[in-house]
Amino acid sequence: MGMTVDAALRLKCFAGARAVAGLQHLDRNIQGVTIMEAPDIVQWLKGGELVLTSLYPIRSDQVAQENLVRELVSRGAAGLAIKTRRFVGVIPEPMLELADSLGLPIIELPMEVSYVDIITSVLSEIVNQQAARLKYSDEVHRHFTSLALRGGTLEQLAFALAGLVDNPVVIKDRNGQVMVQTCQGYREKDGNEAEGEQQPLNKELNYYRQPLCLLGADGEVDCTEVVVPILIQEETYGYLCVWETGKVMHERDFIALEHAATVVALELTKRRAVEEIERKFQNDFLMDLLEGNIESEETVYNRASFLGWHLAGPFMVIVANIDSFEEYILRNKNKGERFAQKVKEKFLDAIAQIFRTHNQKIIVGSKSDTVIALYPVNSTGADKALAEVKALGEALRLEAKRYLKEITFSIGIGGLAKDITGLASSYNEAREALRFGRMVNGPGSMTAYSELGLFRLLCQVPDRKVLATFIPFPIKQLLQYDQNHHTDLTKSLETYLEANGNLKVAAERLFVHYKTMRYRIERIHEITGLDLGCNNTRLELQVGFKVLKLLSNDLESASRASN
Repeated sequence: MGMTVDAALRLKCFAGARAVAGLQHLDRNIQGVTIMEAPDIVQWLKGGELVLTSLYPIRSDQVAQENLVRELVSRGAAGLAIKTRRFVGVIPEPMLELADSLGLPIIELPMEVSYVDIITSVLSEIVNQQAARLKYSDEVHRHFTSLALRGGTLEQLAFALAGLVDNPVVIKDRNGQVMVQTCQGYREKDGNEAEGEQQPLNKELNYYRQPLCLLGADGEVDCTEVVVPILIQEETYGYLCVWETGKVMHERDFIALEHAATVVALELTKRRAVEEIERKFQNDFLMDLLEGNIESEETVYNRASFLGWHLAGPFMVIVANIDSFEEYILRNKNKGERFAQKVKEKFLDAIAQIFRTHNQKIIVGSKSDTVIALYPVNSTGADKALAEVKALGEALRLEAKRYLKEITFSIGIGGLAKDITGLASSYNEAREALRFGRMVNGPGSMTAYSELGLFRLLCQVPDRKVLATFIPFPIKQLLQYDQNHHTDLTKSLETYLEANGNLKVAAERLFVHYKTMRYRIERIHEITGLDLGCNNTRLELQVGFKVLKLLSNDLESASRASN
């Protein structure tokens, strides 16, 4: 960084000089000064130079004068200073107009101004400023290093940075959840539409500025925030953010921000390492519980107490697993193994975080690409407990869409475990519910083991051709009839059976009139000859519809896999 054109004009050596073009761009930084002796000087410019000239080489060439302006802009020059009343009386108007349109500052210099004085003064000021920046950078570096060596927390680091930049500081984890916030008077507005409108500030460190809407005691506050992604080996560990509510950050503030980002990165790396060790211990203990490897209840409760877990029960085991993960990775095989690991970690972290957000008492672990949760049930009775867990599952699926836009997952729910001795059984049931639920309801399903019923038996028939023989001929008749006549008698029969033969209930579920429903049942009897008053007939039809649903999902899964 150098000094701005505007700041240079206030130096003593520019007494009597004035900016005559590009007045909206006097904030350009001067990083050096050079003199134009010949028009081809521009090919040696590196950007940021203030070019001094009398225009003598091109004093009578309007085309060359305009080309000079264009080339200086293309080379990133800071500005053009022209000495008048020696070889040119005034700066040519076409040059000024072009400089205005292209945003190049032009300074008119009095004849008595010395180029040497300008070069000496400007370069001295630039060197002094660089020295001051280096001194400030060293002071900030020593401050943050000392804080880190003393075992400073993320909160202490955030408040130290906030004091240096005079703005609130927020540190977030890799999922965007707030870990530390120095100003409690504001919070980010949910669904901030301004996100994504990013203005890059530093390509090397990848930090950027973006609009932000905050909610405070007095309503909404529109401002901007500077975001520094904490990247370690191309993996995002978190975000260091500065909310520019007090002032817009300047050069010294960015020096402090960069040093703080380094220390935050070290702290997040340390935390990550500790978390991974803790997670391994937690997962090992959780799998011991779920696989029934319990030496004694006293040992279990002692280990649980060490981890801060409350195992008083009752619990329901929930498993969530990525749908067709291997197929997804094959479609993205060009991205490498690290990509697969990142997707898996993102899924596990996002699901675990959402679980804990809804209930801090939920015990969460993982195995491979599956999240496992022990949900402490507050309701009395298995039905109420299941309703409570399914409500959580629905909320989980809705919220997960924010984090997992490219993948889907299915959920399996085990039965109620009254104490730790029932956890292994509930876990096995949850896994079965996950497996059979996908077969019955397809990807993205949520299935409770208690709801599978006959499907538990049907799903275990390996030969689908054998399974198809359980579809009664009347159902096949109706399917063919519906296809030929564009009717919906098959669905009407299935709904009628699900309503236990109650025409009124079936009509309400299909949103048709009672007489319409009665006519459809009569028509079904005419086509198939079915006696729907016979219990055995109704049982065969109900089994047939379950087989039909199972085979239909198999076909859909095969179609998705081929695509």
